[in-house]
Amino acid sequence: AAARKLFGGTLNPGRSWVKCFLSRHPELRRYRAGTREEGRARNGRPEVVASWVSILTLLYRDYRVTSPRQVWNMDETHVQARTSAMSGREGILGGVGMVKPEISLPAFASGAGACTAVFCVSAAGVVAPHFIVVDGQTPGHAYVSETEADGSRTEQALSSYLNDGAVVWRRSPPGFDEAVFDVCASTFAKFARSYFLDEDKILSLDGAKVHLSSTGLPTLLKARVHVVAEPSKMSHILQALDNPSAFGRYQPRVWRRVREIALECREAGRPFNTPELMRCIARAASEALTVDALTTAFRRVGMWPLDPTVVSAAELSKGADATVQDVDLAKLTQRLIPRVRK
Repeated sequence: AAARKLFGGTLNPGRSWVKCFLSRHPELRRYRAGTREEGRARNGRPEVVASWVSILTLLYRDYRVTSPRQVWNMDETHVQARTSAMSGREGILGGVGMVKPEISLPAFASGAGACTAVFCVSAAGVVAPHFIVVDGQTPGHAYVSETEADGSRTEQALSSYLNDGAVVWRRSPPGFDEAVFDVCASTFAKFARSYFLDEDKILSLDGAKVHLSSTGLPTLLKARVHVVAEPSKMSHILQALDNPSAFGRYQPRVWRRVREIALECREAGRPFNTPELMRCIARAASEALTVDALTTAFRRVGMWPLDPTVVSAAELSKGADATVQDVDLAKLTQRLIPRVRK
């Protein structure tokens, strides 16, 4: 009855109700909510994808990119140890007894719960030194203290648990932002100078805002690494690392390694610490990022050999309100090349 008095004898508010309500509450603001699929649809237009392929075509020609070792891709992925161990139990037990995970999981030491792993790989199957971001209040190289049998303590770099030249950077929270990208770019630039110094290299990466760095990008350019940013939210189509051949194989191996080492830690009565997490990442990467897997990944997205026809109309139509009409992406790419160069 009280509501009907406010709405003119009915429980259905009129069209002007929202406007009047917002006028009475100036602290509220209207904004448009979107979905990931909508973002993909906006950035997945054929001409957007064709422009990106056109840029690759020009760079391949101008910088004499004739070998797969010159074509690189960078991407980051989140690794959460506890979730990986729990997901393994859920798959085995079907959710039974999950209210007390502490009975089968070791204690996760401070900073060992999660990290961001950044990989940079080439179409020839070469894996650059790993770059890992772990939790830490003071930015810089990450070290751990180890107690010897005689009671003495020594410091060891976490990067020593990974491949040669790897860097483990501290940051709180352990995410990937512009400052971290600058450090990562500097690391890869050093590697690029030592890897076929006289050759130009193409590096494609996600076109997120954190990559638009005024420090990291010139650092790469000085090392003859030319960066191509992929259209935002299109990595599921264009990014070699972000497909079943690369991360699709890497993530399951991380989960398996975390479960195995977590079980060892529980049986030994010691916590799952950050060095254990580094070992999981190193083992999973060596198993998943193989030459065959990476060459297949680049071939799937058409980066090497350069093939815009691998991007299908079905992929471009994901999340779109209307199905994208069949388009000759190769022909559109050729038409866009003069405009892109200008």
